[in-house]
Amino acid sequence: MSRHGSGSDFGVGGLVGLAIVLAVIAAYLIFHAICFVIKTGVKYPVKGFKLSLAVFALLCILGGLLAYAAYAGVFGAALVQNAGSFGALGYIGAFQLLITCAVIQRKYSGTFMKEDIDIRTEILGKKWWADDDTPIAA
Repeated sequence: MSRHGSGSDFGVGGLVGLAIVLAVIAAYLIFHAICFVIKTGVKYPVKGFKLSLAVFALLCILGGLLAYAAYAGVFGAALVQNAGSFGALGYIGAFQLLITCAVIQRKYSGTFMKEDIDIRTEILGKKWWADDDTPIAA
């Protein structure tokens, strides 16, 4: 008589497969977020983007330094176990950078578009034939 569990046959292989799928999805999302930030910075080099990028860098550095100090025991033994929570500052910085990029793209995406005009005035107000003064193309 074999002993089979009454639960599903997920096992360790299933957990490894799930971890691989989640890692691929996370890498895909991170890649697209980086591309989004770069496209926004190149297309709309405004002061707000540069400020948000500086805040992101500052929060990442601050989170890393605080986590390092907590692992070293500077804050006492109680924070050594929770030192990784300082890494959340980097995530907060990344989130605010993505929000800033989305706002910048929404605000400036219509800047260079042609303004709304009436089609009748566009057609009737346009010169269709060249004047006598315009040179003839050879």
